[in-house]
Amino acid sequence: DMTSFKEQIEKLKEGGKPTVASLKFLSDLGSEDRAVLHDEWPKLPTNIRLRVVSSLATIAEDNIDYDFRRVFLNALEDEEAEVRRKAIEGLIEDHSTLLMGRLLTILRNDPDESVREAAAIALGRFTYNAQCNKLGVPTEGSRLRDTLLASARDSSEDEEVVRRVVESLGYYHEDKEVQELIALQYKKRDEFSESAVLAMGRTMDPEWTPIIMH
Repeated sequence: DMTSFKEQIEKLKEGGKPTVASLKFLSDLGSEDRAVLHDEWPKLPTNIRLRVVSSLATIAEDNIDYDFRRVFLNALEDEEAEVRRKAIEGLIEDHSTLLMGRLLTILRNDPDESVREAAAIALGRFTYNAQCNKLGVPTEGSRLRDTLLASARDSSEDEEVVRRVVESLGYYHEDKEVQELIALQYKKRDEFSESAVLAMGRTMDPEWTPIIMH
């Protein structure tokens, strides 16, 4: 019942190292529990929220029986940047257009550079799916491409974020604008050319073979 779920969240405040046993109540949340989580989560101290999200990501990686997706989606709105970043990493198996939309919003609007960078990296699996026609909705594919290109061309965007965006765009192998962007990135040298080479490999375009081999 709701009281017990709320009590279990309250218990998290006691600190101590979170264990699988103490966190499994956060798996497979129904709508009522999600509503309680949404209200109670911000009341937890920052260090506890960070510890819980980090622990859940580790547990989820090692154990497919648990589904903490709803906790991670909730944590994408956390006021602490590191919690948001960990939540993105925790959602690694999520290929939903719901998450894609959230990541695109984060990429363009999150105030923290490391969170935008994490979103840019995570969006790579969606560009891959789009290229394989596995996104489901064609309009979502164009939104994905257009938002990533806007981010890559944004002169006010941080260079690390732009690098990761170009890497994620790499899967669009027949896209002239993307190819031009990769070529431009390669000319910048250092980490930028590293990202460009990764993107070139992802395009699987023979045109880039000499540079990749070099």
